[in-house]
Amino acid sequence: MELKNDKTNKPKIRSGLIRPILATLAKSKPGLPMEEAIRKSDIAQIATNRRLEHAIFGEHSWLPSDEWKGIRDAFPCWTGTMIGYVKPGRTFSEETERISSLGNEHFIVHTSRTGIRYLFPVPEEHLDLNDCALTIQVACMDLITDGNDRIVRDHPINAGEGIRDSWIELVGNLPPFNGNFDSYYSQSGIPLGQTSHGGSGGWNRTKRFSRSEKHVGLISRGFGIDWELECNCAMPQDVSLGVAGEYFVETVPEHLQSKENE
Repeated sequence: MELKNDKTNKPKIRSGLIRPILATLAKSKPGLPMEEAIRKSDIAQIATNRRLEHAIFGEHSWLPSDEWKGIRDAFPCWTGTMIGYVKPGRTFSEETERISSLGNEHFIVHTSRTGIRYLFPVPEEHLDLNDCALTIQVACMDLITDGNDRIVRDHPINAGEGIRDSWIELVGNLPPFNGNFDSYYSQSGIPLGQTSHGGSGGWNRTKRFSRSEKHVGLISRGFGIDWELECNCAMPQDVSLGVAGEYFVETVPEHLQSKENE
């Protein structure tokens, strides 16, 4: 089975001044495992990790936002950002597998606790890099089933969408351990920067980052005390979490419209 994004049934990624609104696609209780969450992208674009960062902290992270209140029943939730990374200090070439049946490409191969293998392709130009991660938005990819394997494949780049070879993005300087960090990567919302020693106080607090040795899966948000600070890049794929989606105003189904003041 191929988990595909039907572009005819949901808004496309857009740039500009108009921001889509958020709505809960699946409540955190009972929640959905990761692959079922990805299927929700047939209904709406799943809110990315960075988009949820904005919903909590505001556009510039020094002024709080109330936008998250409209989707509070989705937290903790899967984001629409898929991540792949390998062991700290190791290059992608040292920790990936070249698979002949898949065009002889290099893949990060992560075996989940249920025995499913998740494969994330590594572009040739990134093979010699270490302490980095690769990300792709669910709206720009398919998760293809091949027996016991789940293969991340990015959508073709269409003319007019910019000069690039892939929707896969490189995240440099991925923290090698779990902890609190003073800054975040502006495109992905993944905490980076210096290790925090208690934070700077006020709303502009540090971000909490969680990882494992090697992982392929969706980033998740919202666990534990100070849940809004949590960016989890190691959530097991079979855990059931909520899902938040993005809609442009004219496309929001009535039953999904946020009711922030309830």
